[in-house]
Amino acid sequence: MEMSRKDRILEYFGLKRDNDYIKGYFLSSNMRSAIYMSIIVIVLEIWMIQSMTERLMKRGVPLLDGMDYFSWYFSLLGVGVVMLIMAIQYLRGKFKNRLVLQGWLWVFSVLALAFGIYFGYGAYKQDKQALSFPTMVIFILCLLVWKPLVSMILSCLSFGIFYYVCDMYYFDEAGEQIRASQSFQVNLLTLFISTFAVAIALFHQRQNEAKKDEALELVNAHLREIAVSDELTLISNMRGLKEASANLPAGQLVHYFNLENYKAYNAKYGFEAGDGLLKKFAAGLAQIFVDNPCARISDDHFVAICDPESSGRRIAEAGELLKSLQGEVSLELKTGLYRMEYPDESIDLCCDKARLAANSIKKMFDKSVCEYDHDLEYSFNRRQYVINSIDKAVSGGYIKVFYQPVINAKTGELCGMEALARWDDPEYGMLAPNQFIGTLEEYRLIHKLDQQIIELVCRDIHDLGDDPLSRIPVSINFSQLDFELYDVPAVLLEKAGKYGIPINMLDVEITESALNGDADGLIKTMEILRGNGFSQWLDDFGSGYSSLNVLVDYNFDVLKIDMVFLRRFYTNEKSKFLIKSIVEMAKNLGMVTLTEGVETEEMASFLKEIGCDKLQGYYFSKPVPHEEIIGMIAEGKLKLPAIGQ
Repeated sequence: MEMSRKDRILEYFGLKRDNDYIKGYFLSSNMRSAIYMSIIVIVLEIWMIQSMTERLMKRGVPLLDGMDYFSWYFSLLGVGVVMLIMAIQYLRGKFKNRLVLQGWLWVFSVLALAFGIYFGYGAYKQDKQALSFPTMVIFILCLLVWKPLVSMILSCLSFGIFYYVCDMYYFDEAGEQIRASQSFQVNLLTLFISTFAVAIALFHQRQNEAKKDEALELVNAHLREIAVSDELTLISNMRGLKEASANLPAGQLVHYFNLENYKAYNAKYGFEAGDGLLKKFAAGLAQIFVDNPCARISDDHFVAICDPESSGRRIAEAGELLKSLQGEVSLELKTGLYRMEYPDESIDLCCDKARLAANSIKKMFDKSVCEYDHDLEYSFNRRQYVINSIDKAVSGGYIKVFYQPVINAKTGELCGMEALARWDDPEYGMLAPNQFIGTLEEYRLIHKLDQQIIELVCRDIHDLGDDPLSRIPVSINFSQLDFELYDVPAVLLEKAGKYGIPINMLDVEITESALNGDADGLIKTMEILRGNGFSQWLDDFGSGYSSLNVLVDYNFDVLKIDMVFLRRFYTNEKSKFLIKSIVEMAKNLGMVTLTEGVETEEMASFLKEIGCDKLQGYYFSKPVPHEEIIGMIAEGKLKLPAIGQ
């Protein structure tokens, strides 16, 4: 904001009130100058005392005869010593009384100017150069920084008094008054103007430096603040939590809060309202955990740390706070706890363990708090192992592909296979998919697994040579992260080319949850896949937040109906009508239908009757290695289509 003319004039003459920072800057600057001045004055006065003593002793004159001079020397020496000590203590942060400092600076300055006037006048009377006066004037008015009005007063008084005593009290031997000469007046006036001009220039220079320094300090303070504060909620972020939790004693409880169903709140009220809820919850949580570390670490996830004795009360208050903010959407606070085992334990690991405890009770409506224990510790260690070992698993051959047959509902013949990842680990044994896939997705490492699956599938098909099984296409699963982390079409084409695999041997299964991401980007990628001849399947239809708009916005060749519909096949007749309706709808949209989770002959017969094209499930086979598929064909458990079909 631009200052008015009046404010500019007031600021120029130093009449505008400074803030504490500017005042402190000027005082610190003057204290640094005062150190140099005090040292010079101390050395000078010691030399003058010694010199005066030697002169008096050589003349045989008693030292008391020089008492007028000694009193000046010792006075300025004493004031200089005190000034030096106070300035050093202030700059070291040991002495903070600014009023006393300013007062003593005035004493030092006035005494120095008086010293200059007195000894300058004495030298002037003896027709010598009055250097004491200009020296002290330069010391006080040019090394120290004063406001222009103060500089003007000090200059006028100093030069005025000096000129007055030199002009009025200088007599010759006959007692005749000798007035100051014109050259003396001109020199004194020139010195007055120069000194005053320099004093004002120094003031404005130092003032500009102070303003720039203050602006830089404000910027740095802001940067420090945003570095440790969450931009949305203004409470601490993860970095701020680390700083606040340093040196905590063992036994403190780390609370990981997850606002379950927050996405539904955003869907109903919009993102702006969702951000508002997070702000209010964060503010309330900070009050509940007042004087304790509290932070938002991501999305709708918060962390707070306190003693175990007050934990239960605080968790209850946090839950009530969330209920008061939820509106018409049911939100539940899931809390994971981890008890710190030793001081200075890594807060990152503490939060990970508390988060693991919170995640273990997701979708459990009868449990809202869980503390990290030995079972979770095993799960946590395995989770960390997965994160740290995925590269080793890929390079070491621990990643395997199991295949689950897909059966033609009309002919009962093998018409496809789904490639499923398995991790055969030398330390943990055979890991189930739910023990590593979710972790890899959470830490954005899933692409390393999926690219290896593409490699292994292409290699397996190539190794079949002329075996009839080599004509059976294989579907590969892709998540949302695959489309974000690498170029899926390029990798598929590269691997197919490497092993000489026809494009129609690889089908692309896109899980329904992947459609919640970048719609435009996914549609463009799907067009590239289609243009290169890859068949595209919509996987897990009906498993999550299914929307019929998906079938409008995207073009799929195969609709894969999730096994969730068959789970109630024998207990709820509605499931049969639902499956039949989905199959009919898919056919009207020109899509092939595949139902997974087929476990009995009755299910298979029903799906065949309603026109479902393909079937998959344990009734036909669980996922098995490639060689077992070959064995099942040889044993007649799986039937290959005749050549030419």
